[in-house]
Amino acid sequence: HKFNQQPDFSQFIDDDKSDSIVSNLCRVEPTLRRLRVKFDSKVAFSLMKAEPGVASALLYQIKMAIDGLGGKPVGRVKAGQVSALAAQTARSSKPSFDKSTAAFFEKSLRMLAANQNDLYLQKHLARFEEEASRQRARAGKGDDGSRAALKAKNDRIRQQRLHATRREHEILAEAEERGIREWQRNQEIRLAQGRTQALVRAQQAEMKATRVGAMRDADRKDVDAGIADFEATLRDVHGIETRAGELP
Repeated sequence: HKFNQQPDFSQFIDDDKSDSIVSNLCRVEPTLRRLRVKFDSKVAFSLMKAEPGVASALLYQIKMAIDGLGGKPVGRVKAGQVSALAAQTARSSKPSFDKSTAAFFEKSLRMLAANQNDLYLQKHLARFEEEASRQRARAGKGDDGSRAALKAKNDRIRQQRLHATRREHEILAEAEERGIREWQRNQEIRLAQGRTQALVRAQQAEMKATRVGAMRDADRKDVDAGIADFEATLRDVHGIETRAGELP
């Protein structure tokens, strides 16, 4: 910044969030690349993890690169302050190369940081799991009376469920039995109705036959009476004798 190599220094984010750190490292990467300081995504990720020796090695390379710029202090130097340096011209390279290299650096670093976030999350969850294990262990060492009461409660609930299940089966069986009895009763009713109808038809046929027989008997009697009258007329008027039922 003091050597005019980092013009966007005011845009750096001062917090310890992973995304903010990645953003800051992506801003400083082109500057270090122009200074020919080795700074790839692996070095940046090691810096994020605070691996021993990484920061000091990087600072040493930056110091050597700055010294190579040949900047000299200007103005007076007050005690306890950093001396101002003459502004230096920033080294530049091809824009297309800078853009593609910066994009690759950011993509690689964000992938590594995402994996690291997973590790942080696992560690965070591990603490909760340890606490849960401790609580389960304490619960396992609880009062025997409490466990016995809980067991008794669970047994009561189980018995209630069994009773409810048995009662449900009984109700279904009763309903099924009622249905069978109802079906049998309906069958008997239909059978009785069939028998009644058959009896009625038989009686009707018998009555019809009786009527027909009676009509035939009446007709026969009428015929016999007519013949007798005719024979009497022949005998009385004409003096002709005939045997019963025989015409001359």
